[in-house]
Amino acid sequence: MRRGTLLLASLLAVLAVASLASAEWTGTPPPTGDGADWTVVTDTSVTGEELVLPGDLTVKAGTTLTIEGTTLVMAGDGEPAILVEQGASLVLRGTTLRAVRGTWYTLETFGSTLVADSDVSGLVGGIQARSDDLMVTGSHIHDCRGPAIELWGHDVTVSGCLIEDVDVGISSVSIETLELEDGVMLVDGWSVDISDTVINAKSYGIYKYWKKSLTGVLDLDFITNLNNVTISRSTNAGVYLYVDLYVNKGTGAVDELFDVKWSGGSSSNNGGSGLWVYHYIKPYYLNAKVTCRDQIELTDVKLNENGGDGVTVEDTLYQDRGNAPTIDHTQSLRMTRCEANGNTMSGVWVKKPVTIYYVYGTSPKTRKDYLYLTDTDVKRN
Repeated sequence: MRRGTLLLASLLAVLAVASLASAEWTGTPPPTGDGADWTVVTDTSVTGEELVLPGDLTVKAGTTLTIEGTTLVMAGDGEPAILVEQGASLVLRGTTLRAVRGTWYTLETFGSTLVADSDVSGLVGGIQARSDDLMVTGSHIHDCRGPAIELWGHDVTVSGCLIEDVDVGISSVSIETLELEDGVMLVDGWSVDISDTVINAKSYGIYKYWKKSLTGVLDLDFITNLNNVTISRSTNAGVYLYVDLYVNKGTGAVDELFDVKWSGGSSSNNGGSGLWVYHYIKPYYLNAKVTCRDQIELTDVKLNENGGDGVTVEDTLYQDRGNAPTIDHTQSLRMTRCEANGNTMSGVWVKKPVTIYYVYGTSPKTRKDYLYLTDTDVKRN
């Protein structure tokens, strides 16, 4: 080991020992040796000044780690990791979580994680949700590589946060090919609740991408609730919601709900559209009923000065080789007291191509489309 590296390691060890002495602990204390990992095996809580962790942090199943009023500094070599196992819980409250200069770290949660009134920076890949039990409130997430929060298809609740200096504010990518036996039901989709939050991200404010090839009986709910959410200056769309469903053969029915409710806030001055919804469904050799309900409601939302449209809705239903499947598709876009002004393209652009390609028999199809603009300005686009 070089002399400079040895001195740095010794300094980190001294800092860890000093921090441990000044903090209040119950449960599993962290290690104090150079490069040692902290593995929490009993319920543990800490309230203190500063802790420098030279290795990884793992919260084991069946335990809870609560860190409150503390500065936790990740200082391990490479990319140190924070891991919350399935059945474990991590609570960060009033805490600063960061890394030493030149270090990036990861945070993956397979269990339950609460981040409240905290300052988080230095993440690579964001707070990664591998379960549906993540809540982030009153926190500042900044200076991260990749997204601030990555959902991997899971659910999240975010409120009262400031997200900035990240590539993507909140991201979710879920791609899968799954062939179930006929009659087996699959429940899938997403549920995202974001309120009182400001997002200034480099690429996308909110990016949700769901692309799957499925069989079986499908019950799909895509729920997005935004309340007083402000997004600006992303190089692409402020909010991008993408669903691409390929239903491959079988006799199972498809019951899908695509629901977007946005009340208060704005998505302006982005390089792409303020809100871009892309919804594509392709039933292939499907011998059952397909029901799709798209409900997009915007109230008191400003979608101004974007490089694309204020609102872009692309809704495509492509039926290929269906043996008389029944399709019932309803789409509704409602905008009340909104603004879609000064955008480079259209204020509101709705594209609804429907292609029906028959090989066998007939295909009963019902499609209803509704567009409501109430007390809404669409100017100078």
